[in-house]
Amino acid sequence: MWFKLIISVVLSYILYKLFFAKRKILYSFNSARFKKQSRQIKEDIFVHSGFGEDTEYDKFTSDCGTLYEAFQRGLKRSATAPCMGYKGPFTPYKWLSYQSVNTMFSNLGSGLANRGFAPGQGLHMTIIAGNIVEWAFIAEMCYAYNHILVGIHDTFSIAAKTAILTIDPAPKIDVLFVDDNQCLSMINIIKTDVSVGLVVKIGVLTEEESTKAAEYNIPIVSVQALAKEGADKPVEHLPPSPHDIASIIFTPGVSGDTKAVKLTHANVVSNMASMIMTIGPQAAITPDDSYLSVIPLCHIYGQLVMAIMFYHGAKFSFVQMPYNLGSETQVVTELEYFRPTIFICPPRLQKSMFNEFSDIMQNSFLWGNLYRYAKKTRNKALNAGQIFEYSTIESTVFSGAYDSIGGRVRLLFTGYESATAPEINEFFTFAFPCVVLEVYGMSEYGVISCSLPGSSYSAGVGPPVPFSQVKLMDSQYGYKEICVKGPSQFFGYLGEPANNATRIDDDGWLLTGDLGEWLPNGTLKIIDKAMFLGSLKNGSVVSPRQIELHYIRAPEIENIAVTIPRIIKRPVGVICPSQVYMELWAQKNKVEAKTMNEILCNESVLMQFEEHIHKYGSALPEEQRIGMFLIIHPEKFRRTAMSPLYTSRKHLLISSYGKEFRQMSLQRMAGRSMSVDMDMGSNLGENLRIASLSGFT
Repeated sequence: MWFKLIISVVLSYILYKLFFAKRKILYSFNSARFKKQSRQIKEDIFVHSGFGEDTEYDKFTSDCGTLYEAFQRGLKRSATAPCMGYKGPFTPYKWLSYQSVNTMFSNLGSGLANRGFAPGQGLHMTIIAGNIVEWAFIAEMCYAYNHILVGIHDTFSIAAKTAILTIDPAPKIDVLFVDDNQCLSMINIIKTDVSVGLVVKIGVLTEEESTKAAEYNIPIVSVQALAKEGADKPVEHLPPSPHDIASIIFTPGVSGDTKAVKLTHANVVSNMASMIMTIGPQAAITPDDSYLSVIPLCHIYGQLVMAIMFYHGAKFSFVQMPYNLGSETQVVTELEYFRPTIFICPPRLQKSMFNEFSDIMQNSFLWGNLYRYAKKTRNKALNAGQIFEYSTIESTVFSGAYDSIGGRVRLLFTGYESATAPEINEFFTFAFPCVVLEVYGMSEYGVISCSLPGSSYSAGVGPPVPFSQVKLMDSQYGYKEICVKGPSQFFGYLGEPANNATRIDDDGWLLTGDLGEWLPNGTLKIIDKAMFLGSLKNGSVVSPRQIELHYIRAPEIENIAVTIPRIIKRPVGVICPSQVYMELWAQKNKVEAKTMNEILCNESVLMQFEEHIHKYGSALPEEQRIGMFLIIHPEKFRRTAMSPLYTSRKHLLISSYGKEFRQMSLQRMAGRSMSVDMDMGSNLGENLRIASLSGFT
């Protein structure tokens, strides 16, 4: 009897903990505001429903009109507290206080002033480096001495860097900062094509570098030596005004040629203010918060989040190795070590985490049912505007995924990406006990719209951010183009008045080139880019993005770009296979292939891959299925076809393989419907291996 009583008590306690125990509410929001998140102020013009149409952002940030003042505000608030952190391969994190950082970038600016590079808007400071602590020093130095910051992504190819540095008109390069891996190659570019006043190496100068620079008569100094010169003879800051140019940012090249975007301090600070207001008081950033920098600092998002963290006196940390080569494992390891409270998750990392999680859920009846129950309970809470800590069941299901981003994140940002399936974004919305914000924007504006804190997934990218107005303008094919206006609007393209005129209309609206629609809850839904729409044989107009969103769900696919050539009026695609999946599949099926190259050369693997892709497409209407596709090696894709934000340069993929698609469509490939690009050293579209596979009809 006593034994039965004990068993019943234990079971009752377990059931109570599983289903009825009260949980701590982490965040509580007014769920009524989720029903109508934007409001119409004029014909077709919408603004954030929680704020007026007043665009005077300086009423909100009276103590911060420039990026320089953003850091100085953080300095006053957290003078001796940690500001920037970094880590060596075998050393713990080292932290620099706000005071130390202020001293370091002051020394850099003073060193340049002593060498004749006086403070003021006349000087351009170009930096080619990954996300390292010196990048932030140089940026803050530019803001303090009113120089113009020009950031170039370090993963751009030598040809791309040369093209950027020599565009006509090129941004004047008064000082060029380069890291260890770039110095020699940049000296070779400078010797013939570029005029530079001074090269500053981030790291110790080698004898070879000094000799080469002297041979070509290029002044060069290490960043340490320059800072020491400045410390010996300090020069006062020359703070900028809000309408001075803060930085020149090169667009990622996702939808066209890279352009040089000029942004003022007011542009970035107004966007910073709009994001602070969107986050709101419940999830407000504090000096106790920490951020791990993965998004490139040369992009507007990287610079924006840096400004937000410094404005609040919070901690900003750098990964041990820049996330450039596609190593999700490397970033997860750093996240688990550093355990940030704020994080921006790149699209590829999102998909990798989701695939790993979904494999477990799909292959287990028990875990699948627990997942569905946990998803239902968390979505129910979100619909009520509440974010709870995990229940026992939810912790069992989701804690592994949450721990992979450190287990402490309370504010998670995900970016709109055309090749991210809706269920992935939905998963990130409900799976973690934190505020998740999905943002949509562009280099020329920053963040345009952002989901509300605490809202459940709705297929939209939220309402317009505060201080911004959004309208949908008629365009061809019956879809409407997203247009935005506000203080975050860029100053113009460098030396491209023609492009300025096509990007901004006569009424001052910035044309994004993206097509969208308003959802019933007042959020903005992205359909596709106008330039990618295509017509099918039956005359219907289709968005390739909608086709991509179907195929990207396949675990075999890491990324995909779909186009509809006019000559055949049927979807074709360029596919980057998932290396992790392909290697595991080859191992499971005992394929004699050790490397990805060998896997992609194996005829049986390719036949199986093609069969899976066509089978996956069978759920689509026949005219929307991919009839032909090309496979690009994952390494080559990451190296040559990926933007600094780790998204595909779709236009580059499509144009590079145009010849092959025409050949495949005209000749019907003699019974082949798939090609594989096997040459790792070539440019996109060169040296294709044609696989003899099933026919294209």
